[in-house]
Amino acid sequence: MKRKIVKAGFMESSMRIMAGNVTCNTFYILLNANKNFKIDAFKKGLNLFVQDMPIFTCSLAKGKWRDKWVPIEDYDINKIVEVFNMKNPSSVDKASCCDEMFLQFSALKEKHIDIQKEAPLKVKIFNNEKTGDKLIVFCVHHCLSDGRGWMQTIKLIGSYYDAVLNNKTIKLEKNYRKMSKFVFSVSLSDYLRTIKGLSKPSKLQTMKPVLDTSGIKAASIDYNDTSIEKIIITEEQLNSIKKHYKAYNFTVNDILMHLVMKITDRYNLSLKEPNSYIGTGALVDLRRYFKKDVLSIANYFALESLEVDRSCIENLPKLAEELSAFKKRPLGLSFICPILLTSIFPVSTLEKIIGGMMEGFAVQSYMGLATTNFGKFDEYIAPYGSCIEGGAAIPSAGVHGFPSILVSSCKGIRTLYFIKYNDKDNLTREIKNQLNELLTELYSSEKAAQ
Repeated sequence: MKRKIVKAGFMESSMRIMAGNVTCNTFYILLNANKNFKIDAFKKGLNLFVQDMPIFTCSLAKGKWRDKWVPIEDYDINKIVEVFNMKNPSSVDKASCCDEMFLQFSALKEKHIDIQKEAPLKVKIFNNEKTGDKLIVFCVHHCLSDGRGWMQTIKLIGSYYDAVLNNKTIKLEKNYRKMSKFVFSVSLSDYLRTIKGLSKPSKLQTMKPVLDTSGIKAASIDYNDTSIEKIIITEEQLNSIKKHYKAYNFTVNDILMHLVMKITDRYNLSLKEPNSYIGTGALVDLRRYFKKDVLSIANYFALESLEVDRSCIENLPKLAEELSAFKKRPLGLSFICPILLTSIFPVSTLEKIIGGMMEGFAVQSYMGLATTNFGKFDEYIAPYGSCIEGGAAIPSAGVHGFPSILVSSCKGIRTLYFIKYNDKDNLTREIKNQLNELLTELYSSEKAAQ
């Protein structure tokens, strides 16, 4: 294996700097497997994969000019893949078994990744020895890649797994990691529109947090104190919910944005002087600007915020107009363009710049709920064959304000995960219950109308 020190990009350094202050940068990709999944073949395939892409065997070392991905001397695939055998599961029912394995994963200590000491990927496999069912948890780190890049990684590892089973070889395509791939994909007109938009005053500056911000000054984050909740939506339920928004051509993302704005407004109305605007946001995949699909295990993400007059929440035609205008923006550029300028500075200076922005980032997390969508898993699990029966993802979590929410879909089932650290007020469960209540109302009203 050719293992050498690799220069880190400024987005990778930015995620390192933010860890522990704004977010925990570990997120989790879950795959449900049946008895046909071969753990030994998976380990062999993963080992072949990291030999071809040795950056996965490195930790991220802090630098003065640039951070560096440095090979871990004692890297061992048998330490990276940890198997937990459940000899006496309380149930052999598949659904109950999956829940039990997930609870065992949730209870694990040190399941986050310390990127300055560990590699950006480790795998936990929970095995029901009675039925052969398994829960595969990919613990992955944001410093190396965003969600879409990690899904490409899962797909690649599946190809290596298949190659081991069927005695094939893999020819690895070029992986695009540099931000220049994005920079030169964006049109000049989109850059000009972004610059013009940046000159306008932001509604966000006039808005007050809708949650008590005293937690910003709280003690250091306990990464083992994690609150995780989920909602599962079947295809039948989703189709029924979508009928409520059919006249306005709302996508699943639009529906979720509407619902989280409704929840945010509940907290807003508890203020002595409520905000006139409600804010939400979403993560944007900057690959939308690429001319063609390429392997891009890297950080090509950006945030995009949306602030609407709170009267729009109960006025769907007006909200549909706001969402339509939102989608016509050069999404993500207003976030990433100012950050691009920081890439000319050494990482030691970048650390000071981002450090000075930390409290502002934290305060924004108290202003409203936002969602992330990983989309459909089906394409990414295809190389594993029929041994994978489902999948979902848990986002990297904020350590202040509202919990993080992520939706993903696999084989007709959509799963929403909610996660937060140091959740002393049980806000994660509270938000899950409120969103579940709204979804149930929509589902029930459409069923009654049939």
